Amino acid sequence: MQDARSHKYLLTDTPKRGLIRIVEIQNDRTLLVPSEDIQRDMVHIRFQLDMEQFPNKTLQEDYTRIGLELFSIEPYLVVEEKDTDLTALAETEMDKLAKGGITLYRG
Repeated sequence: MQDARSHKYLLTDTPKRGLIRIVEIQNDRTLLVPSEDIQRDMVHIRFQLDMEQFPNKTLQEDYTRIGLELFSIEPYLVVEEKDTDLTALAETEMDKLAKGGITLYRG
């Protein structure tokens, strides 16, 4: 797994699997989203939020109320292993964040 703090690895033709972090910047409230193609899905998430169609209703309500400027959609973790269960990985990582004091969007 790669730390996704550097985005240069996304500038390839090969889709990268892993987790995307959506964070409300004021209070660091976070949702991790599993992704088979991080670059494509970051654009798709932004589109869903702008069109008020994002599946997590609490996050969507916050985004609609406070706006794009206070949200960040960013790569969180890149997974090289093809057989990694990204949904389970997202839950594990969210549990780690919660234990570290980060407030989460759940559900």
